[in-house]
Formats: sequence, structure tokens, C-alpha cells
Amino acid sequence: MDFKDKLKQFRLKSNLTQEELAKKLDVTRTRITDTESGRVQGNLKFITNLSKISMRPLAYWIDGTFEDEYKPYEALDVLVDNLIDAGLIEENKDVDDNVAVLLLNMLKKETNLKIRIKKEMKK
Repeated sequence: MDFKDKLKQFRLKSNLTQEELAKKLDVTRTRITDTESGRVQGNLKFITNLSKISMRPLAYWIDGTFEDEYKPYEALDVLVDNLIDAGLIEENKDVDDNVAVLLLNMLKKETNLKIRIKKEMKK
């Protein structure tokens, strides 16, 4: 399923209008309309915020993979691959502050997810 279709499906299943989703993502309603129609793609900030509110990993929104089985640090791996492909990460070079924050936030989320899963397994 394309990103635009996943976005619309998420919005409809969540019983949100385009305006309501736009407010949650801190974008305009026009941005939601344009993204759902495929005229524009989501940038990293948009997709990161969407991942937060949808409770789905970045991997689902970026490359379409999503399975119930947790694969350690898969979302972080997908994010790094996409940042490399976009030229935002290069070998032996410092990353810009926004990229560093994005990577750190993803690492924190992945770590928290792993901790929760380990706790569940002990029950």
C-alpha cells in the first residue's frame, strides 16, 4: 500500500477529519489533502509525528513493513538507510543537529519498546 493510501486509511479508521489530523500533526489541512492525493510526500518531521500519533513504527510509514513480531531496532535501521539514501548521513562526517535529534529519539523509542517487551515476556 502506498504512503498516501496508508495515511488516508489511518485517518478514516481513527475517525478523524483532514482538519483534525492536520491539527494533530501540526500541518495545514491542505497538506493532508495533498499528501492523501499523492501530490506531496511526507517529510521526516511529518512521518515522525505520524508515527507518534498512530503508534506505528517509522518502518511502517517509510517502507511499508509492519509485523506484529518485534524485530529489534528495525525502525532505526530503516531510518538510517533512508537518511543515507537522502544524503543526510555520510561516512566519517558529523550529522546535522536535526538528524542527530531524530536518531536519538528513534533510539529512545526502540529502547523503550524493547524494555516493555522484555517485561511482558517475564509475566
